[in-house]
Amino acid sequence: MSLLTHLFPPPPTLTPSTLPSLSTKVYLITNATTPTNLSLASLLYSLDATIYLGCPTPETYTNTMSTLTSTHPTSKGTLHPFIYTPTSLSTLKPAVEILLAQEYRLDVLFHGTASPPSPSHSQTPLPQDASDHDLDITTNLLAPFLLTALLTPLMSSHISHFCSPNTSIRVLWPSSHFSPTTPEGILQWDALTNAPRHLPGRQQQAKQIKAAAPLLAHEFNLLCTNAPSETSLVSTGNRVLHVALHAGFVKGEVEGLENIPALMRGLLGPLLKGPEYGALTMLYAALSPSIQAGDFILPWGRRGSVPAHILASTRVAAGQDKSVSARLYEWCEGQVGVFM
Repeated sequence: MSLLTHLFPPPPTLTPSTLPSLSTKVYLITNATTPTNLSLASLLYSLDATIYLGCPTPETYTNTMSTLTSTHPTSKGTLHPFIYTPTSLSTLKPAVEILLAQEYRLDVLFHGTASPPSPSHSQTPLPQDASDHDLDITTNLLAPFLLTALLTPLMSSHISHFCSPNTSIRVLWPSSHFSPTTPEGILQWDALTNAPRHLPGRQQQAKQIKAAAPLLAHEFNLLCTNAPSETSLVSTGNRVLHVALHAGFVKGEVEGLENIPALMRGLLGPLLKGPEYGALTMLYAALSPSIQAGDFILPWGRRGSVPAHILASTRVAAGQDKSVSARLYEWCEGQVGVFM
């Protein structure tokens, strides 16, 4: 996949002006305070949607809510808190239980990339959580997996009320652009530990976690079309559509920008768009009726495909009994089971 198509994307094709009211829809946006996710919440709220805002504290939610209501004073939408700590898996189930007590439907789960507290040097490993996972693994891999598992029954139940097949109920997995010449972009599996390989630096680890998003989307889509195993944490006979995407190169959210030479930053700066453009990519991934399983959504709202070197991890390699994506899914299940 050419980097140019990410740096110079065509204009957005789906914007709030082309959409009807979303007053009957319910959305959950995790990590709602990042620039792109806050812009997404603003777009949805302007269209009268019900939105659960993922925030680490009630105070953060109150500030975020105030920003949205003051920006859209005439909105008929509804805002709710979804309070959890991205670095602590034990906080997810209580937040989900509150949502389940209030809602009979969830139309789209927007996973938003979080930035855990990180050392100042990009090559320094992140600190670990109580389960000995580095915080990037917890916040951007295990937490989204657990949240998806906890909310799938609600989303699946809502699909069952449709009279015909419906792909509007979705889970969005944020990923990145991938260069076919960059092996660090591939999820590296450690055969000795039967787990994702622990890479030495923050940026290397972040790259492979981004590569995990399309792999998990692939496995969840398989689960929705095949009968789950008896030991599976997720059981659904109705198709929730899982979609991976790259929201685009957005100001304030480009990984590692601070570590490149100043001249390069100066050249790249004019190519970066405001967070509202990243939000339009996510809006397209959530609402476009043309999206199918296996699509990889590109800026600022286009259907693409998962790069071949990433897609290879969804196939069983010679001499192996499972694909890397299947191993990843099973590993995530094993890590989050105690929090279900």
